[in-house]
Amino acid sequence: MLKRNTTGLKKNALKKRENAIQRAEEGIQKLLQTGSPINFGKVAEVAGVSRAWLYNQPEIRTQIEQHREIQTKKSHRSKKQKTPTSKHEDNTKASREDLLTLEAENLRLRNQIEKLGDSDLLDVIELQQNEIEQLTKQNSRLMRLLTEARTEIEGLKETR
Repeated sequence: MLKRNTTGLKKNALKKRENAIQRAEEGIQKLLQTGSPINFGKVAEVAGVSRAWLYNQPEIRTQIEQHREIQTKKSHRSKKQKTPTSKHEDNTKASREDLLTLEAENLRLRNQIEKLGDSDLLDVIELQQNEIEQLTKQNSRLMRLLTEARTEIEGLKETR
């Protein structure tokens, strides 16, 4: 029986595999540099190999899965930071701070009025009546916005 010489075929197959691994690794690096998503389809496309081949190469598969997991975690973090709830919580916090500022200003003006004598009181009332009205209107508006934000936050929490 004749023994076949397959040494050349084996060498060629090994060289072809190493070349494909190198292209896949370079493809991953290219995708990382461009900020593109790392997944089996994209790597296969960039490296010119099949997805099935990538799944069957443990070292490449591990790299892709690790990069994909890292990108997924980053994506989830950035989404959490940009959620409507966070935006509304920021608005609610700002509204509370504005409300406290207005209430403090209102109290300061009332105390100032109490300290003034009767003759000065009429002048102060005329001069600051507009300011008090404006602060009261702004206070009411902020209370309404705060209530709306709270309602919206509760609605968003219920949809989760």
